[in-house]
Amino acid sequence: MTPKTINISNLLLDLDNPRFPRIVESQREALNLMIEIQTDKIELLASDIAKYGLDPSERLIVYKNEVSEDAKSYTVAEGNRRLTALKLLQEPDLTENEKVKSRIKKIIKTSIYLPKEIDCIIFDNPEDFDHWINLKHSGQNNGIGRVRWDTVEQGRYQSKHGNSSFGSQFWQFLENEKSIPDTISKNKKHLRLTNITRMLDDPYVRDALGLEVVNSSLFCNQPKERFVTEICKLISSMQELDEKGKPFFKVNKIMYKKDRQDVIDDLNIIKPAKKLDKVWEIANPNSYQQPSSNSGKGNKPGTNSRNDKEDDIEVVGSDKDSNIKTGDNSKGSLGGKNDNGKKESNPNRNYLIPSSIQYKIYNKKCKHIYDELKGQLRHDLCPLSIAYMFRAFLELSVICHMDKNRIERKNSSSINDNIILTTEHLYSQRLLTKDEVDSIISTLAKIIKNDGSVQEYIEDIHILPKKSVLNKQFDELNCLFSAIWR
Repeated sequence: MTPKTINISNLLLDLDNPRFPRIVESQREALNLMIEIQTDKIELLASDIAKYGLDPSERLIVYKNEVSEDAKSYTVAEGNRRLTALKLLQEPDLTENEKVKSRIKKIIKTSIYLPKEIDCIIFDNPEDFDHWINLKHSGQNNGIGRVRWDTVEQGRYQSKHGNSSFGSQFWQFLENEKSIPDTISKNKKHLRLTNITRMLDDPYVRDALGLEVVNSSLFCNQPKERFVTEICKLISSMQELDEKGKPFFKVNKIMYKKDRQDVIDDLNIIKPAKKLDKVWEIANPNSYQQPSSNSGKGNKPGTNSRNDKEDDIEVVGSDKDSNIKTGDNSKGSLGGKNDNGKKESNPNRNYLIPSSIQYKIYNKKCKHIYDELKGQLRHDLCPLSIAYMFRAFLELSVICHMDKNRIERKNSSSINDNIILTTEHLYSQRLLTKDEVDSIISTLAKIIKNDGSVQEYIEDIHILPKKSVLNKQFDELNCLFSAIWR
């Protein structure tokens, strides 16, 4: 094999290219078929070549074309897409696709220099390069081929070169901050960087976590100890596993802005009442400086200040200026606060089971229902399914508890009787208080009786479920489920 720089006009497309779904008999036909099957990709490749030039680490693999009358011609065995893009940049009229032709001509106008030749490696026989081409196009091959970077590795590279996503910046915090609990730091494999990025891209989420944007970098305006506590609520929720041992937290749970707000509110993550005088960089947790006792601005501790005016802030851990863009102060939660200063569950959330709840469910069927109610079934898409599954989850949870604790079930006993027996047993074990038992019995009267809401949804052909009613009833029974699946 011999390295050589060859003029593009002396390179021929491979008529037997494996990408081609049909036989071609000429160079023009081959070029137009390549454009037909990879229109957008060829255009993007041409645009990239026009902007950055050719990849110096990639040579074309070519061999001598014995059919051509031109002794200078070579057939390209590897790099036919690049050759197609290069030929179009040299002569856009080669394509029969008028739209492609027009766009390529626009690309040409924006480029100062277009390659006329390309580095190649010449092989004498096709058998000599078969191994390399097969390796290039058949995946990782257990490490023999090119191994793609995963999302985290891509983020690390981008971070080193000044183009890091918010998710990648937070991942650096997760890897470098020593105060992160082992239960979280040792289970990073269950996290999806794309989900973290989607959350942190949302101004409401950043605002709740005390995060601000300075020249595309994330900075935190609250003490690091509090930030770790708050962010661990979110990460712990993201690390929860379903019955198959796969991450439970999927993109459909945070697809829309309202969904992301629900997650933050369900987890009781509240914007810090005070701002630090000196913000610190998330990607560099060592930039944090312990504030003095009288530092910080804002309202009294325990109050929410989403609508406070922004303070002048000094950036720590960065030589960037203070051109700070903060999260918006839009209201996302319809839930209020209880007497302890915590947010109450939002009755208008789109999932029956809030993100903050994690039950230890040993029964496979109940776990499957729990997974669906918490992360798959949405009120706006599956209201009837949620009503039915809520009833099933309640009844099966009670049955599991009774069987596990050998509480006798009478053949004639109803679900209401079984729940009463279960609450009495949990009360005797000091797993429920008297007030909680009374609240459960009161809620059951509204749910299970013949004219109760869930029963009506099942039996009445005219009544449709209301998410606010179902969500509130679940919240009222949470103490029962928590005691059963403790």
